[in-house]
Amino acid sequence: MRYVHGRGIIKQKDWKILVVPMLLLIAVAYLAVTYYAPALLYAIEPADATAKRLVAARPGNRENRLYIPKINSDIPISVSQRDESEALQVGAVNRKPDNGTPSTNGNFILAANQFSLGITPFQTKSQSPLYHIAKLQKDDDIYIDFSGVRFAYKVQELRLVFGNDVSDLESRTADKRLTLLVAESSGKAGKRQAVIAKQVGRIVWSNNQPRLQASN
Repeated sequence: MRYVHGRGIIKQKDWKILVVPMLLLIAVAYLAVTYYAPALLYAIEPADATAKRLVAARPGNRENRLYIPKINSDIPISVSQRDESEALQVGAVNRKPDNGTPSTNGNFILAANQFSLGITPFQTKSQSPLYHIAKLQKDDDIYIDFSGVRFAYKVQELRLVFGNDVSDLESRTADKRLTLLVAESSGKAGKRQAVIAKQVGRIVWSNNQPRLQASN
């Protein structure tokens, strides 16, 4: 309150009463948008964004990548280190390189986050590349750029994993297989998705257009 000559005592407005709730409301709204960013941004981005990138860009020799057109995932692949947490914030991790690669027989094992909260909505989305993994179905396409070659896979099986024992999924196989796992830290309620895909060939370019060269 303050005194004004001729008007008496005037009660001043306490702006804190208005400002603090507004700031809290903005903070809650920002947190909600950041938390649900993978769902919100997935809903507004073009459904064929990853598919178009696959057609437009040939594989490079500098970086291995994982592409899942169905859920618009396009992420780099790094080799597993002793602590995978940092690598998982960037993309997918090749957990057991000795068990197989796309260019050799065996089980190419990748893990990536389903959900990891970031500081911004875009960071949350980039750190949650497998957020929509449950949308995958049998015969959906997956592509791997590995050592300058693009390999094509078809989803064969989707499996729900309980706990952290995935030794049966990570064992070496005689066929050319991709096993894609949700990282332990980003599964929900002690369960997580696993995708098993069969290699069906490699992508080659003819007249600047990609086509599938089927495996023998």
